[in-house]
Amino acid sequence: MPIAFVYLICLIPLGLARFLLPEADGLLMALVKICFAGIVFWGLLDFWRLRPKRS
Repeated sequence: MPIAFVYLICLIPLGLARFLLPEADGLLMALVKICFAGIVFWGLLDFWRLRPKRS
């Protein structure tokens, strides 16, 4: 399983908690931003690793 999916599994509950608890801004939003950055980074890394290699 690509690592980006692991971050996505973490991001969905944090995003839902953000909508359900709008008063929880500080730490929760920091975690959401870190998880989103992780999704982008690891998604690009997985895409780069899975591309066909040129001989």
